[in-house]
Amino acid sequence: MQKRQGTASQTVILVDENDNFQGYAPRHDAHTGNGLRHRAFVCFLINSQGEILLQKRKHWLWNNLWDLTAISHTLHLENHDESYEGATLRTLKKEMGIAEKVALEKIGAFNYFAKHEKDDGCENEYCAIMFGKYNGEANPDSEDVYGYKWLVFEEFVEDTRKNPDIYTPWAILTLETIKKGRLRVSSKVSKIHLI
Repeated sequence: MQKRQGTASQTVILVDENDNFQGYAPRHDAHTGNGLRHRAFVCFLINSQGEILLQKRKHWLWNNLWDLTAISHTLHLENHDESYEGATLRTLKKEMGIAEKVALEKIGAFNYFAKHEKDDGCENEYCAIMFGKYNGEANPDSEDVYGYKWLVFEEFVEDTRKNPDIYTPWAILTLETIKKGRLRVSSKVSKIHLI
């Protein structure tokens, strides 16, 4: 797992609980001790059969857990800050080998703090929830992902209830946020409905 070393030079975007810009910090600093709240996102893709694409995470934090389709941060680059959509497309390509431009929508967000049990790492993030439909293939990068699976969305929800310890904290928080926001993902039509 070289991911910790490979991301040391990245700069994340610091924000408050409402996603208002607060500055920049090295990625490692934002994930050490109590961390610094920064922009992050989760992305989940659903196909026309109502299945969500999940990845088995390969990372120095929360390693070997099931996670959503793509997960990362918006970055401060040399001449601009990434958008949520741009960062999501970059991560879909890097982690899951999905080079096709997927139409994405930000459907919500949540703030969370999670301390890692095994070291001084943490997550302290304003996390946007990105959603898209995708019927293509996945070709995950073995440096980022152990494996992947398509799972009927309702089965995924049920499995997170029965086996929460095999999922990342933010995968579960994403589902809780969707529920609180009175959003429903329907496998029959493979899109999100307001209820």
